[in-house]
Amino acid sequence: MDLKLRGKTALVTGGSVGLGRAICRVLAAEGAAVAVNYRSHAAEAEALSAELTASQGVRAVALGADVAEEGEVAAMFQAAAERLGPLDILVNNAAVCPTGPAKDFTAAQWN
Repeated sequence: MDLKLRGKTALVTGGSVGLGRAICRVLAAEGAAVAVNYRSHAAEAEALSAELTASQGVRAVALGADVAEEGEVAAMFQAAAERLGPLDILVNNAAVCPTGPAKDFTAAQWN
């Protein structure tokens, strides 16, 4: 498929593992430079960035930030722009997944 992403820059929150990792691989395969965000999986994010650069020939960086912290998000966006250029694509993949019925979540869990 050709999503016309060559020359674009993407940031994927929670990009180091699971679905985020798969999204990063697809974006890179389509030619996008990729910022791989992680909170606690630094080694996986670094390895994925190296893999994308080696296998797809795109620029990729691992960026640590907790997306629940506004200051960390701002710093992550600045680092992504400095290292890869202006961002064109944002994939908000990072999430905390409490278990149980949504009707039982507290306001703190929603926040």
